[in-house]
Amino acid sequence: MNQEFDIGILGGGCAGLQLLYHLTQQKQWPGLKVLLIDDPAEKSNASWCFWSKPDHPLQHLVSKSWENLCFKSTDGMIKQESIAPYRYHYIQGENFFNYFWQELIPANTNITVARDQVTHICKQASGFYIETNHQNFTVKKCFSSIITQEFKPAAALWQHFKGWHIEVDTGVFDDKTATLMDFSVPAAPANCFIYILPFSRHKALIEATFFSMTIASDHVYEQLIRQYISSNYPGLNYRVISAEKGRIPLSQQLGSHYGRAGEVLIGTAGGMVKATSGYAFSRIDRDSKLLAQHLMSGDEQKRSGTKGRFRFYDTLFLRILKEHPDCMASIFKSLFLKNRIKNVLQFLDEDTSIAQESTIFATLPLMPFIKQALKYCIRSNIGI
Repeated sequence: MNQEFDIGILGGGCAGLQLLYHLTQQKQWPGLKVLLIDDPAEKSNASWCFWSKPDHPLQHLVSKSWENLCFKSTDGMIKQESIAPYRYHYIQGENFFNYFWQELIPANTNITVARDQVTHICKQASGFYIETNHQNFTVKKCFSSIITQEFKPAAALWQHFKGWHIEVDTGVFDDKTATLMDFSVPAAPANCFIYILPFSRHKALIEATFFSMTIASDHVYEQLIRQYISSNYPGLNYRVISAEKGRIPLSQQLGSHYGRAGEVLIGTAGGMVKATSGYAFSRIDRDSKLLAQHLMSGDEQKRSGTKGRFRFYDTLFLRILKEHPDCMASIFKSLFLKNRIKNVLQFLDEDTSIAQESTIFATLPLMPFIKQALKYCIRSNIGI
């Protein structure tokens, strides 16, 4: 039997559920009939970090926040400071999904959930016809976070990582400060750093992160984590409570906002991953809010995501990291040690003026950027 809905959301992950949340905040929400299709085979244990000035709409799901961030260079130079008015947040995947599946969705009877895999989407005069393995649906508006090969931008680089959640008997961690990047890992590759989230004096996530074309084996990540702990906490006895790993595509291509049938692409599928940092949670939130508001108002859809000069900056940076990975540590050293960390976060949020951006670029090693800018202009002129 073909069921009809006002809105269809394909994908019950970070993007689909944030869009669902923002739809529930619209005054027209009670009168909407919404379909959420979630593929049971697509399981995720992801966690998310992000920074924000005001509290995030899902602030009640935040497990831990930090008001200070730290950066450490290969030669041991340290920058640790307050990032006010920002705060850096961590949302555990389990808390995120439990909230939606156990609280928000059951509390809204106008949401229908189909645990199935989408096999086909077709545009019709009345909206979209959606086929799954076991059912068919018709929706007036369709939003999809499903990444297909056809609309998957090629990754210029991968940000890939593995981390250990560890527990210690001796309180050695500064739980007021998260370490965004620590390049001082003994014998580590130039394109690798350690990321630390201390949840208390006795518990922390210590993660080895790479920017590269090839994905490392588990042994490589784990060896780097062991070396880091041994070097920074000599003789420390620790227990590995759990592990998490992942990889994020960093693409310089401008992804499409629409799928083959005209469905609106959201999340990673819609280009919401920041190409030079891999952060996406706040960008997905902003995009979801815009989509929900414009859907209800009937105005032309406005999208979040990188565009204009920030896309140009991202393209230059990704090409430098791809062609000269040995430059990564020195570029980040200049970026963080010569600028306030809160200003770097503002820049990564694409919330700076040209004057502010000029000040930041003046602190960076200019030759790699000049060379890539010239290559970019040549490629653009000959259509590459």
